Amino acid sequence: MSLSSSSTLPLIAECTGLTAKDKFRLVKPVMEKRCRVWLNRISSLKDLVETNIEQTSSWKKLTSWK
Repeated sequence: MSLSSSSTLPLIAECTGLTAKDKFRLVKPVMEKRCRVWLNRISSLKDLVETNIEQTSSWKKLTSWK
C-alpha cells in the first residue's frame, strides 16, 4: 500500500511540529513545479495541433485540382 502525499504531509507535520504555514511552504514549490510541467505539456500539445492543422491545410492545397 503506497502513501499519497496528502496522507504523509499531516504525519510529517505531527512528527516535526510544523504549522499549517510551514506545510504550505513545503507543498507550494511542489505544486508550482507540477503546474509548470502541465503548462509545458499543454503548450507543446497546442504547438503540435497547430502544426498538424498547418500541414493538413497545405496538403489540401496540394491535392486540390483547382
